[in-house]
This record gives sequence, structure tokens and C-alpha cells, in this order.
Amino acid sequence: MEENNIKSPKPILGLILASFLGILAAIFWAIIVQVTGYNIGFAAIAVGFIVSQGFAWAGKSDLIMWGVVAASIAALSIFLGKVLVAVFSVAEFYDVSFLVMLPLIQYDQMMLFIVDTFELFDLAFYAIAIQTAFKRSYNKASENYDEYLNPEYKLPT
Repeated sequence: MEENNIKSPKPILGLILASFLGILAAIFWAIIVQVTGYNIGFAAIAVGFIVSQGFAWAGKSDLIMWGVVAASIAALSIFLGKVLVAVFSVAEFYDVSFLVMLPLIQYDQMMLFIVDTFELFDLAFYAIAIQTAFKRSYNKASENYDEYLNPEYKLPT
């Protein structure tokens, strides 16, 4: 029995890796905003790209459903990044550390802060990020893996 080099689909592993990478990307985005003082929209696109990489590296599924899942994870990661930026901003305003402020935050007030700092132009970056996560997260190839591994297989032109 011959082993193939192409990984078989493991969408649950892709889901786990994409979620983990989405959380890391949200934290990294919040730190960038805190350090630079600017809400960089391109960071949202990076979040979508990073989430999709989790599915691309581990998931390898060709079901469009996993694209929807990746887009949802990207949207949640972007929201988490915005929440973390808000906590950083409030902590800086009161001159306390992030970890001190985190349990003291009134989340209804924080949502008002997020809405107040929202700009219409942000929607473009969020839409691109979500679309990036959707389109890059699943394998659109419908070929049978065994056919692909055949040395005489010709790619469609």
C-alpha cells in the first residue's frame, strides 16, 4: 500500500488552529494599536489572512462550509481585537495596567466606546478580512487526491 504526500482533510484541526491563530492575531492587533496609537485597518486584513492560514495549513477541506466558519472566526477575532483595544485605552486613561483594568471593565460601557470609535471606513477593512478568511480557508480543488498523485496527471488548463 502506497502512502501519499497530500494530507487528508482535517477540518476540525483547522478549526482549532484557526481559532487559536485568530485569538493571537487579535491580541497582536491590540498591542500594535496600543504601541502606535493608530487603529491600523490593514491589521484587520492580516487577522483574516492569519485565520485562513489555520484552515489552509491544517484543515485542507474542500467544503464551502469551512469557509463560512473561517469567516465567522475572523469576524469574532476582529471584534475581540476591538474589545482589547478598548480595554487598553481605558487602562491607559486611568493609568493602570491592562490586567488590572480587565476585570473592572463594564462591558456595556465598553460597547459604547467601541461604537463611538467606529469609523465607516473600517467596514471596508473588515469586509476584506472576512472575505479573505472565507476564500483562502478551504481547498477549492475538486480533483481526487489519488488522481493528483498520479505522475501522468495533467493539470487542467
